[in-house]
Amino acid sequence: MNALYDYYPEASISAAGYRLVQFEYAGRLVRKPAITPVTGRRLRIPLLDGREDITDTAAPAAPVFDPELQAIYTARLRATGARLWDADLYCVTSFSAADGRLHAGIASGRFLSYRLSVGLLREELAHARETGDWSLPLRRQIAPDVAAFTDFTRRLTGGGVHTFCAFRRPAPDDDYVILLQRRSGSVSEARGTYGVVPMAFHQPPRYACPPLDPRSPAATSLREVYEEIFGGDEDSDFLAHPAIQWLLHNRVSIHFELTSFYVSLIGGNYEFGVAMIVPDPDYWRRFGSLLQHGWESEQHLLVSSLDEPLIRELLCSDNWEGQALGTCVEGLMRLGEIDPPRAGHPLMLLA
Repeated sequence: MNALYDYYPEASISAAGYRLVQFEYAGRLVRKPAITPVTGRRLRIPLLDGREDITDTAAPAAPVFDPELQAIYTARLRATGARLWDADLYCVTSFSAADGRLHAGIASGRFLSYRLSVGLLREELAHARETGDWSLPLRRQIAPDVAAFTDFTRRLTGGGVHTFCAFRRPAPDDDYVILLQRRSGSVSEARGTYGVVPMAFHQPPRYACPPLDPRSPAATSLREVYEEIFGGDEDSDFLAHPAIQWLLHNRVSIHFELTSFYVSLIGGNYEFGVAMIVPDPDYWRRFGSLLQHGWESEQHLLVSSLDEPLIRELLCSDNWEGQALGTCVEGLMRLGEIDPPRAGHPLMLLA
């Protein structure tokens, strides 16, 4: 991805008020093609706690570009076997967390409108690597510099919510089990890469979810915990599941927090990073045996927070998208603050 670092030099990223996602672990500097606002990392904003100010806004129009190029890029996407669907999608138009609250503008869009326009930035990169043609006409049209890339009032952006889940296990394990995955080849984005569980597009739930604001990252996170961890049906009421009920009834004793906000330099999508850390081993006793994984995951990895060799191997792998890796790192750092004896090796995010 050196071409992206050349296209968006680090100095221009800093000038726009953003930083690259990078961190040091086990003596190695890890850098990924994703950026975060200066105020968008090391967040500790409790969800379900009234600290979210979300405003309805209008979505920018999808860009119109050369139909021949669109056909080429769309054909590349379809050739991967990715599942394409269409549904309402939440588009972020603004983000701030400078005062310990989430301030976000949220617009309603459609998945295919995003994925077959701005979302084709990802396929354009793949096309450039294959052909050697680095003119990148779509990127040049809609995101020629960092200022345009991060102006969500003018650039349509779809995205999602990534949740780092860590559940305390009782003795004899006496650790936290961290849920990670290898993504299926059928998902629309980040195919075959490592990720946290769950990872999902931010979109309205099919059922009303009071007292949750459906536009909140909390709503998508809990819905996808129900679907991707416990095998729930997307047409069912996720709030009625016993594992979700337990989290809501015990919310004062869990850590359910917005930890980060990222924008991918690859595909232009945004991601809210969330940590769900449950220190009470009763949750694992009750619900650990119910874990399943859906079609989005090729493989679920249940990683002990004390298995430092495996954590080092995974974090130092090149097979991550920046936003998912950033969410995982932020989650591990937060776990280290909450329960140091069971958190393994410390991590350090770099400016």
